[in-house]
Amino acid sequence: VLADHTRKTEWMDSCVKAYLVRQIAPGRGIMYNRTGSTVPLVSDRDVVLESTVDIWPDKRRVTIDVWNVEDSAVPVEDGVVRMPDLRASWVLSALAPSRTEVTYTVRADPGGALPHWLVNMVAKRLPMRTIQKLRKQAKKPGYEADLAKVKSQFDWSGFSFEPVSAPNKAKSTESSAGAPPPTPPARSVKP
Repeated sequence: VLADHTRKTEWMDSCVKAYLVRQIAPGRGIMYNRTGSTVPLVSDRDVVLESTVDIWPDKRRVTIDVWNVEDSAVPVEDGVVRMPDLRASWVLSALAPSRTEVTYTVRADPGGALPHWLVNMVAKRLPMRTIQKLRKQAKKPGYEADLAKVKSQFDWSGFSFEPVSAPNKAKSTESSAGAPPPTPPARSVKP
């Protein structure tokens, strides 16, 4: 569902237009997103975003990081305010063969002269509504081609749910306390 830019308006809260500007590489692209305003006298907002996908097979986790960029291929439309800053991330953690935990975080400056109370109101509801709609969207048909594309571009072998034997705790003397966080792996893209 996240890989299909043509249907984001069906589930991304307040999204009225979205498309892929260009694919840079598997798991990396430039996309356009326009958020519609439901408040009188407030213009729609739009943003051009770059995204990257990282696969963490040992943690059965996928992270998608998104940030705004400037791109001459996407000029600002009349009557629309270009967001000067947007950062977002999706973290998808496989809990079971048909169960995924999704965390979606967004930080954005919508630009223009908007009152803080209005920005905060939208900021609180938009991520939750988006996740709720994503859950429903994932059950809809029509994503077979996108799923096949994602399966072919990335190595998913670490995501199997075969029983794993627990390490022998009596012999283990290693501790992760004070250890630095793991370094993201190189993009797990199939050649």
